[in-house]
Amino acid sequence: DLTFNVRVRQGFWLGRRQATTPRFHTLRAACEAWERLSVFEVNSRKGRGGVVWRIGPMELHERWSRFKLAFAEVCEGAGADRETVLCKIQELAAEQVGHRERLLRYWEAQHMMPEDRRRRSAEAQWSREQRAMRRIHRLLHRWRSHERRVAVRLKRQTDAAKA
Repeated sequence: DLTFNVRVRQGFWLGRRQATTPRFHTLRAACEAWERLSVFEVNSRKGRGGVVWRIGPMELHERWSRFKLAFAEVCEGAGADRETVLCKIQELAAEQVGHRERLLRYWEAQHMMPEDRRRRSAEAQWSREQRAMRRIHRLLHRWRSHERRVAVRLKRQTDAAKA
């Protein structure tokens, strides 16, 4: 008897492991399962070309949720218990928690870098503006002091001229 199963990569969630369906006894059933699950497979590269960079963590979570349900339905259609399948796939994903956390920390650091640059640039701009305002206030203070001195001098001169 020839049997078939379908393997689907979910590298971010399962690492190098693949989600594998139970065996199908007909090619048609295996092809239907593949058609249903292949939409969830994302070609992944390492680093900035990876799936996290292309679709982002939120979309990745949404796709994972949809994948788990579709995978459980396909496996149930092949005779497996849905809850057992969901538990097994969660166990496989739990084994890769460290891997995902490292990827997400790297992703966040890379995405926060431009934001940090913008923030530092804005802080530097604010600091420059504050220094300029302090200089302007000092100049105004000097100007007012100068005007008072000039006014006092003029008053003395006019008082002296009257006397």
